[in-house]
Amino acid sequence: MSTAGGDAHAAVRAHNYQQQLPLHGAGLFAVDAVRITSYDASSYVWLGHADRARTAAEEAIGHYRSFPAPFRAPTRLAIAQLDLALAHSALGEPNASIATAREALDSSRLVDSIRGRAQQLDGTLRCHYPQDPAVAEFGEELHVRLAA
Repeated sequence: MSTAGGDAHAAVRAHNYQQQLPLHGAGLFAVDAVRITSYDASSYVWLGHADRARTAAEEAIGHYRSFPAPFRAPTRLAIAQLDLALAHSALGEPNASIATAREALDSSRLVDSIRGRAQQLDGTLRCHYPQDPAVAEFGEELHVRLAA
């Protein structure tokens, strides 16, 4: 079986167990139903399936926002928001992309995974929308935020 086939098989197996998992699991290495949806969003972004990425990211964001305070996952929420921002960019929606990224960057925890995705988004926006002043402004804002 090829790697792509093995990855697809693993995704099918994860989704088969998703309904049996709690919506939110405690702990760094816990697997829960929302994390699978969030991984879907990231995977679809990387595979170039922007519509599917947007759907999965929106679902994950909705779940993360609905969690009560002790179960909130600000890092995971911000990553899902950045995946949504990348999907918006790929769908020709740079303003929606920037607005969503700004929400993610308001996270109380700007860890390396958030920083890296934000920089990836900045590069993507600059590549696809080089003449857009909002993109240039976002890039400058991002540089300042990440330098702090």
